[in-house]
Amino acid sequence: MPDPSRPSFLDSLPRVPGIGALRRPRSVPVVQQTGATECGLASLASVLAFHGRHTPVRALRDHLTPGRDGTTAADLLHLAERNGLAGRGLRVDAIEDLQRLQRGSILHWRFSHFVVLDRAVKRGLRVMDPGAGRRVVSWEDVSRNFTGVAVELWPTDTFRTRKAGGRG
Repeated sequence: MPDPSRPSFLDSLPRVPGIGALRRPRSVPVVQQTGATECGLASLASVLAFHGRHTPVRALRDHLTPGRDGTTAADLLHLAERNGLAGRGLRVDAIEDLQRLQRGSILHWRFSHFVVLDRAVKRGLRVMDPGAGRRVVSWEDVSRNFTGVAVELWPTDTFRTRKAGGRG
């Protein structure tokens, strides 16, 4: 019978994460904008869904109606906080620093649009564009279109998940 006071050989091996942890990370969900000025709301709906809270764009519109020029990054940050996310607005001067942002960060694009960062890949950035769906943008196009403004978001302790079609 083994001595329980002595560590076993298995105790000396590094812990291996469960099979679920080895899955490929989920992608940022595609949420299409329905109006010309709803890219910000659709981007926020995508980020909320990425973190597990499926919220229709129309529900976000009840709390923030985009004006003629859409929404601002500050508007999106405020609405994200109302939905249980914390965040910060960032000025990103070096394109390579985009790789350091959390997945699900909202990027200001062409001074009139928002997209959601999914991940950096060798060829550029994989983004969820509310007007065009999921796509890879070359580093050259990122340099041309990204304005330097990003909103990085993450769930707070009070964040509650909600399945698609759920009310709570």
